[in-house]
Amino acid sequence: MKPVITLTTDFGNKDYFTGSVKGVILQINPDIRIVDISHDIPPYSISDGAFVISSAYRFFPKGSIHLVVVDPGVGSERKPLLAVSRSGFFLAPDNGILTAIYDEDGPCQIYELTEKKFFLPSVGPTFHGRDIFAPVAAWLSTEMESSSFGRIITNPVRLPVQKPLIEKNKITGQVMYIDRYGNLITNIRASDLPEVNFKKSSVIIGSHTLVGGKAFYQEAREGESSFTLNSSGHIEIFQNRGHAASFLGASLHDPVQFLK
Repeated sequence: MKPVITLTTDFGNKDYFTGSVKGVILQINPDIRIVDISHDIPPYSISDGAFVISSAYRFFPKGSIHLVVVDPGVGSERKPLLAVSRSGFFLAPDNGILTAIYDEDGPCQIYELTEKKFFLPSVGPTFHGRDIFAPVAAWLSTEMESSSFGRIITNPVRLPVQKPLIEKNKITGQVMYIDRYGNLITNIRASDLPEVNFKKSSVIIGSHTLVGGKAFYQEAREGESSFTLNSSGHIEIFQNRGHAASFLGASLHDPVQFLK
């Protein structure tokens, strides 16, 4: 089976950035499959990139190589990293974007990329996705040892993990991601809800109280806002055939209460 390299970036598709990354990879190893997870991460949003890769990586073949570049610190002293987990390989800047991988798919062996012979001959200060991460991903796909690319580090940058507050009759969490449909994904997970009667529970967000969870979107009336347990195991607030974030006036990090 051909090796798989996935791409998760905030590059978008308007410019030459994504195509250039793919071109570098294919020059080094044309016998590769490249899969776009997303190039629509909001610019500079490390937390959005972290959520997207943590939701997607587990569905790829073991040993896949995941290139994850949301990099507001490009050109600075931040380190370029290779993390080796149980599932595969992750190439990313050391800005916390791999926090969930370290926590959920570890223990990870983490290398700072220091071997410049695996970079492009001329590394610019503004496009390490092309000049460093892409060629390293391609060389890694040729079954080179991870230790060839740099030195082990033990203190990668981590994002602060906001865990919900669990009390007797309620759980207080927050909005951690808003998808393109306007659905509000919270940090309240199925594992936080043992023995809860979902149909009789409620969610409070802002001035809105949503009563009675739904098993799927269409169970709500068209235009009705409600909540469900989504396919990633998170409480998700949605509006059937609408945009919950706009309708509810909600934003990232807004508090959410789940009433048992």
